[in-house]
Amino acid sequence: MSGVPASVRWLLLLSLALNVALGAALVLPMVASEHYRGHRSGSHSHGRDHMPNPRHLRRLLGEERASLVDAEVDRHRERIRATFPPLHAARATVHAAMHAEPFDRAALDHAFAELRARDAATAEAVQAMLADVIAQLTPEERARIATSMEMRERERQERREKRREARGEK
Repeated sequence: MSGVPASVRWLLLLSLALNVALGAALVLPMVASEHYRGHRSGSHSHGRDHMPNPRHLRRLLGEERASLVDAEVDRHRERIRATFPPLHAARATVHAAMHAEPFDRAALDHAFAELRARDAATAEAVQAMLADVIAQLTPEERARIATSMEMRERERQERREKRREARGEK
């Protein structure tokens, strides 16, 4: 890039910064949204959709315990958010490896391994927040959350079975 004028380099850098900011502005509200958790699908969800999100926890626990959920979400927010850029970068690396010509299987395998590691780091941060909430609950409240999670899993399993049946699979 040494032959490119400094003004062009600055414009490219500014464009990159604006794209990153726009991406963050689009992604972060989804993360906080109940709809995001409920509509995740595909190979990258790895169980995170089996955990209740903060809005669901507040509904299950009622208004008198909502402040407990809010306090733990606030306490863990930065740690959780810090896992997103590396996760998104790992996904981009997978996509780039898939598009690469010539195709390099080892590079794709490495990219998938990195994606699994970043996905695990995100799940770990979210699960730490959830565990801190659950540790402060009464046995009845914990049972309410566990029952809700079990019901959601049964519903997901039923939807998967219906899709398999529709495709003629057993």
